[in-house]
Amino acid sequence: MPIEKRERTLRDYFGDVTAFYWLRFDGMRLLLMHFNALWTLVQDGHVRSDHIPSIEVFDYREYAENSFQEMRVTMDERSIEK
Repeated sequence: MPIEKRERTLRDYFGDVTAFYWLRFDGMRLLLMHFNALWTLVQDGHVRSDHIPSIEVFDYREYAENSFQEMRVTMDERSIEK
């Protein structure tokens, strides 16, 4: 998400853009990414153990790996901005 959209989201959500709100916003984004990655790993486990049917066009493990990579990029961006 471009910085302008993140600032707009911050302003809309918190009413202002401050360093404290950036930290809260980034924390919410990372938590959501983490939840999504873990959920897909659980789904992958269910598929591999035949508890749920496989979806041929969706790779749960790949999605989780991409989510974890996006988290690393987000954390790196945040550490560079400090």
